[in-house]
Amino acid sequence: MKYDLNAAEGGKIPFAVKTDSGVVFVKEPLDFEQQNVYHLLLTVTDGKHNTTTNVYLYVEDVNDNPPQFDSPIYSATIEEEDKKVPKRLFTVKATDADKDETSDRIVYRLEGQGVGDFFTVDPVFGHIEVIKPLDRDPPNGVPVWKFIVQAVDDDGNGLIGYADVEVNLKDINDNNPIFPREMYGNVDENREPGSEGIYVMTAAATDYDDPATLNAQLEYSISVNKEIDGFPVFRIDKSNGKVFAMRRLDREKLSERQFTIEVRAMDRGIPPREGAGNVTIRVLDVNDNEPYFEKSVYDAYAPETLKPGEAVISVLALDKDNEARQR
Repeated sequence: MKYDLNAAEGGKIPFAVKTDSGVVFVKEPLDFEQQNVYHLLLTVTDGKHNTTTNVYLYVEDVNDNPPQFDSPIYSATIEEEDKKVPKRLFTVKATDADKDETSDRIVYRLEGQGVGDFFTVDPVFGHIEVIKPLDRDPPNGVPVWKFIVQAVDDDGNGLIGYADVEVNLKDINDNNPIFPREMYGNVDENREPGSEGIYVMTAAATDYDDPATLNAQLEYSISVNKEIDGFPVFRIDKSNGKVFAMRRLDREKLSERQFTIEVRAMDRGIPPREGAGNVTIRVLDVNDNEPYFEKSVYDAYAPETLKPGEAVISVLALDKDNEARQR
């Protein structure tokens, strides 16, 4: 006898039959997700007579497909330092092409930055929540949190699907501008300032809020200045913190050897925040004074018995300039 196998409705089939024994075998890979039932016709002949029977082959599903999320990346934007927590960010959803009752049960998990401490996921429904207030600003804050959500089939013991998660933090104005603890500048005496003044130094403040927002855009001013003859000695460029001397200074005057002013920086956030710092400005000496004697006339008497090299008189000359310049 001789056996033959065909599809009941025609077309190609992934099975074949051994013509001499009637054993049906698989000749091509099977895919439950594409077709799980085959209706075949098995025919046998003895050379004169033939008989046909119906054969139904059922493909059993195995867990060969990891879950697939409906989006490769999930993102949300929330305000930093939001104390209304826990707060749901979004719900992720994954599906499994496998149809087995066990393999189709998906468990959600999180992996990566901030997981457990700041973010959680409902293992059954996929709700991702933030559970603590988040800080975006330096030195310890993070402007964008990135982690991974997993979908694990077979009730959490099978294949894993992945998607990326990004949580962006919107800046709030929660940082004061900060000046360095010590700020110093120098200016030569006797220089004519002109209309712009003489550049002394830059008093730059740092604001850790988002530099792309008004929360970190600073405007500078001098809150405590010095005056000479009723006019301010220094000015500051409000846009960059550059300090200029606006008066001709004389270091030989004790009141003009060193100045301390207070500068202030205010951001443009709503409401604005500000910070202040002290600047010490030293007036540098130039050699602009002639030496002079203590007396205009000195009288000295030399006994005729003095030997060569012995002192006759001691005189003292002074210079109003810096001691280092005195001769």
